[in-house]
Amino acid sequence: MHQLCRIALVACLIAGALAAQAAAQPTASPASPAPPAAAGSRPDLWPATFEGITPCADCPGVKVTITLRSDGTYHLKRVYLERKGTFDESGHWAYDRDRERLTLFPSSSAAAEMFSVTFSSQLHMLDAEGNPLPDKMSSTLAEVEPVIATLAGTGWVLTELAGKPFTSSEQHPTTVIFDAVGDRVSGSGGCNRYTGPYKQDGEKLSFGALASTKMMCANIAGEDQFFAMLAKVASFAREGDWLTLYDAHGGALAKLGYQK
Repeated sequence: MHQLCRIALVACLIAGALAAQAAAQPTASPASPAPPAAAGSRPDLWPATFEGITPCADCPGVKVTITLRSDGTYHLKRVYLERKGTFDESGHWAYDRDRERLTLFPSSSAAAEMFSVTFSSQLHMLDAEGNPLPDKMSSTLAEVEPVIATLAGTGWVLTELAGKPFTSSEQHPTTVIFDAVGDRVSGSGGCNRYTGPYKQDGEKLSFGALASTKMMCANIAGEDQFFAMLAKVASFAREGDWLTLYDAHGGALAKLGYQK
């Protein structure tokens, strides 16, 4: 009888030790679900420029040029063939990877536009319901090499800084003037004059060390922000009389208007 009790006790101790060991073992946590794809995340879609002829009710067609930027913004230009009419539009774009659909959201109150995307670098215009247009209607835009204008010989006035309207608090406007030759830039920070080197390579743009005068002004905070912004510039986009400067991540830093 005592022998049976000892065996039962040993069995209980072994079972308890095994249970404690099992409890001490780390349990594998379930795999975290993959984050949903962000809008506009297809790397081979941006930055890029697409061009083609789309249908027109009362003209041979509309030449459409769409430029997608890496910061999620776009510029669209429409030229009505055999008619005097050119229209520019800007806004934000988003890409739905599941549907392979590109949607343009204008900054104005205009309706959004949708395009299906193929892996041959083409956009196909869709109707308001997201359906393909009839086969007989031309609706394809193909990727093209963008035309990058040189900044040499142009001058600009700062109108927007860090996403907010900018007005110089001093007597002089804040300007950026690219020399016609020599890769030099100069201008006014609103208080002090400055000059220095710059480098443009296609859409890439950077400013070197700038030298400036050291005048004392009543409110120089805006000028300090302007000079700090120039040091972050990595690229640009020009749309008619407007110049937008971007940082290395594609974020908009400033907007400038053409100085006639």
